[in-house]
Amino acid sequence: MTLIIADIINSILQALVFIILPNYCVKDKYKNKSGSVILAVILVWLGLQIVMKFLGNSSISIIMSHLVPFVIVLMFYRRDKISVTISYSILYLVGGLSALISSKLYWAFIQPMLPKGYTELGLVVFIYGINYILFLLILMNKKIFYKLYRVIKSRNISIIFLVLLTVLLDLLLSFDKIVNWSDDPMYRGYVFTIIVLAFVGATLYFASIEKRSREIRNLNDALEERIKELNKIKHDYGAQISYLYGLHLMKRYERVGELLKDIINGHNSIDTAIEVSNNSDSVIAIITKGIRHTGIKFILDEHADLNDIEMTEFELQKVLSNIISNAVTAMDGQGILAIRTFEKFNDIVICIQNNGPMIEDEVIDKIFQSGFSTKDNSNREHGFGLAIVKETIEKCKGKISVTSDIEKTEFIITIPRKDK
Repeated sequence: MTLIIADIINSILQALVFIILPNYCVKDKYKNKSGSVILAVILVWLGLQIVMKFLGNSSISIIMSHLVPFVIVLMFYRRDKISVTISYSILYLVGGLSALISSKLYWAFIQPMLPKGYTELGLVVFIYGINYILFLLILMNKKIFYKLYRVIKSRNISIIFLVLLTVLLDLLLSFDKIVNWSDDPMYRGYVFTIIVLAFVGATLYFASIEKRSREIRNLNDALEERIKELNKIKHDYGAQISYLYGLHLMKRYERVGELLKDIINGHNSIDTAIEVSNNSDSVIAIITKGIRHTGIKFILDEHADLNDIEMTEFELQKVLSNIISNAVTAMDGQGILAIRTFEKFNDIVICIQNNGPMIEDEVIDKIFQSGFSTKDNSNREHGFGLAIVKETIEKCKGKISVTSDIEKTEFIITIPRKDK
């Protein structure tokens, strides 16, 4: 009789916790009024009593004691199923673990020390009593429980993990009865069937999760490539604007108009050959005029006709403006930057030297890698200029190399002549 009363009290507290806490966690517009809450508590309690009446203390009753209240709670809060699933699973996991641990400790250590005839009293005090205290603490600390609920809800993978833990807890409790042969053989068959279905379901679910994760990773990789391409485009257009500004300063307005028309029409490659009449009007001179270089002395020594190279005007501007801009930045407002061109058999060579800081060997090895930069690159906007340079030169079947020591840093660009 003592155990029956203790079990009734325990199921009442369970019913209160299983309804009041989910009602506290769901969105305000889905909360039930006191009348509905009382009705839900009564139904959960009746459900637990029916399970115990017809299934007793069997392995299948453990699983049904999990599912029946859960279904009833879902019926009352069906418009916020996720909140109900999370809050109910937390409560079931906490209560189930408490019951499992306290029962193991009781039968292993406490019960053997009790006088004969005190086993039932020991069960009430050490197992049911602990459950009573736990449920009352949960009811009195709803805000703490709500914080835990919010943490888990914010992580989708945690929701699935939590539900699987409750299933695992059911299986542990059921296995205990099966292994000790205290269960009906028919119930053991049901439990094994549920176990197989649970693991198959979990396997299929995680397989779908892995598939979605792989798709997301592939999408992220594609987005990274797009971002790099957009940063290159951004870098290119910045250099082109500087070049157009140089043409403006040279008062070559017709040429500015021609190039702007090509940009508007979407032509990235301009077929027009370089128009150079003398050094002061060359592409190199125009580029240097378009770059702010206060405090830096430019020396231009041109001995090659850049009309003859296998590179368009914008491509050449892109290459030279990137290298010169980087050099000007590194020189920090002081020093000399010399640009020299000369012919070499079937090639034209452009040498760009500056007496700025030495570039370390480990930096030189990576200097043409896309995304590499010695600047703060947390927003991933740097590190594309020299990668663009190398890519452009190699597309035109040319070569670029760089050397650096304490006296000077030198870029050497070799570009084939046009076939005549």
